[in-house]
Amino acid sequence: MYVKCGEMAKAQQALNELSVFDVVIYNAILTGYAKQGQAEQVLECYEQMCHDGTRPNGITFSNVLKTCAILGDIGKGEQIHKEIVRLGLPQNDLVLGTALLDMYAKCGALPQARRVLEQLPARDVVAWSSIIAGYAQKGLGEQALKCFKQMEDEGASPDAVTYTCILKACGSIGAIKKGKEIHDRIESHRMLQDNTILGSALVDMYAKCGDLVRVQGVLEGLPVQDEVLLQCTYLRLCPTRPRLLKACSSMGSVENGVKIHDEIEKEGLLAKNIVLGTALVDMYAKCGALVKAREALDGLPFQSTFVCPQCLQSFRACRRRLHAFCKHDQKIWHRARHRALDLCH
Repeated sequence: MYVKCGEMAKAQQALNELSVFDVVIYNAILTGYAKQGQAEQVLECYEQMCHDGTRPNGITFSNVLKTCAILGDIGKGEQIHKEIVRLGLPQNDLVLGTALLDMYAKCGALPQARRVLEQLPARDVVAWSSIIAGYAQKGLGEQALKCFKQMEDEGASPDAVTYTCILKACGSIGAIKKGKEIHDRIESHRMLQDNTILGSALVDMYAKCGDLVRVQGVLEGLPVQDEVLLQCTYLRLCPTRPRLLKACSSMGSVENGVKIHDEIEKEGLLAKNIVLGTALVDMYAKCGALVKAREALDGLPFQSTFVCPQCLQSFRACRRRLHAFCKHDQKIWHRARHRALDLCH
């Protein structure tokens, strides 16, 4: 009762007051802790169980292995694997085998995860998604795609989790053609209607492949404009900050441009990057944020007597942009003009 109500402290207290223990009671407590993400308590309860002499079963080990995966504790995971073998529990059991596979995959031990996968008598979408996620997390996109093909060849149907993992793999190796194919499938099954995580994975994939037009298209097509998703998109995913600022300006998103500006300042990227500084001023100008454009221009630290032709071209473009937006404000225009001229001489 306490476990079902989420009252784990009271459940633990009740357990401590019992004089007779069995695996069912312990599994109930372990499952409760696992559902609440209380990883350390899961391990403590498992140790108490072993100390009391209660023999664990597949459900016990599945919960403990999930905890090892969350903690990234491969040492404990391998210890549990050895105990499973010692007790003679069937490793080819789908639930226990998938928990083992998932633990190894999340801990980055992909050869071990692959061996467990191959030992399973039946491989469902959960097992396949675990190994695909492991490869994608390690940046091994080609291997993830091979697993995905093998999964489909064996007749397993991918779900939203699988698609999220394979999109991550596509992004890691720039496989935009495969990514578009997955996008088409997702659209045909109407899976984006209530799945922000899948939408985020699509945005991530297109951004890492440098296709900002499709990034914008996906964002505009999402039913819910999740602010966290937008922030992640603008601050992490695009390959270069100048292109990122260009995306903000094309969408008129000055709010996200400000976030990028803050990140640039924190990382000290403006000190020697003329192109980035120009892109910043240009973004504010295109968004009509004239005061911000002026402040950004005044804050540029460049004092070099040498400027490469590409940078001169960028600054001249920026100067034209500021002139177009600031012709009604002579102060801004003169500052922009003098700053650009100083840099061009």
